[in-house]
Amino acid sequence: LEIGTQKKGRVKYMFSSNGIGYQVAKYVSNKNDIEGTITSASFFLVEKTKESQKIRPLLISKDSFDYRPKQVIIPKSKIIEVGKKKGWIEIDISELNLTFPKEGLFIGLEFLTENDEVEVNNRLNIGLQPFEKEEYTWVKYLGSDWNIPPFLRDSKNRRLNLMIKVKIESPIGK
Repeated sequence: LEIGTQKKGRVKYMFSSNGIGYQVAKYVSNKNDIEGTITSASFFLVEKTKESQKIRPLLISKDSFDYRPKQVIIPKSKIIEVGKKKGWIEIDISELNLTFPKEGLFIGLEFLTENDEVEVNNRLNIGLQPFEKEEYTWVKYLGSDWNIPPFLRDSKNRRLNLMIKVKIESPIGK
């Protein structure tokens, strides 16, 4: 099963990477009460880049009080290089053996390439999709708290959310 963004049509909006330590995450709910193991996390890269850039995938628990990202739940770091191709970029995290929680979770990315090393026209541009009501995408700068960014709105004043998803392996009948 794939849970999260399902691409529909042409991507009109994008979010650019913003240097080392910058994190972005989107909440993915467990509306269907799915039990299973997370096998991969994916995000939609709108354009190719000339050079690869380093990122770290993030799985983050949800704070039940204010619905913001709370704590990273990946037990070990997995750093990958991406950027030379566009489209859905799938990151295999099956070896972490993590269960998709009933309360859902945040899926995100941490950018690890120094901002000075990344030319403006060579940044990772991740797809965004508008939603009418949901405010699921949060950002965090190194040393700061998680916040809903005011700049993630389209011309119709809808919230824009990261195109990101997880793949879950679940036993039949669960």
